[in-house]
Amino acid sequence: MKFAKTLEQYLLMRIRRVRGCWLWTGSTFNDGYGSASFKDKTQRAHRASYKVFVGSLSRKEDVHHKCDHILCINPKHLKRVNKATHGRLSANSQKTRCKNGHRFDKNNTYMHNGRRACKACHRLWSRQWYKRNKS
Repeated sequence: MKFAKTLEQYLLMRIRRVRGCWLWTGSTFNDGYGSASFKDKTQRAHRASYKVFVGSLSRKEDVHHKCDHILCINPKHLKRVNKATHGRLSANSQKTRCKNGHRFDKNNTYMHNGRRACKACHRLWSRQWYKRNKS
C-alpha cells in the first residue's frame, strides 16, 4: 500500500473517475459528503480538492458541486460561492414540494438555518411535540 506524501496525492489515490466526475471512495461524513483526513486534519473532501487544485477558500465560503454529485471532487465541477448563492444553486432549491408533499410557496415557506422549511410540516411537528411533552 502506498502512502501519500501530499494532500494532492492523498486525494487522487481515493477517487474513481466516472463520466467526468472524480468520485470520492474514501470515508464519508454522516451526511454523505467525503471525509478527507490527512496529517491530523479532517475536512470535507470537495473543499480539500478545491483548496489543492484551485485556490484558497475561507470558512464563510461554500463549494458548490456543478454536477450535483456530493462525492465528486473534480475541481472542474466545483465552484466557490457564498452561502446565499449556494442555497439557490442546490438541487433541493429546485423542488416545488416538501418531503410530505406540501407546496413550497410564499405562504407555506420560511427560511431556517439558510434552508427552506415547510410551515405546514412545522405546525404538525409542533402539535406532536406539544402532545408528547405536556404535563
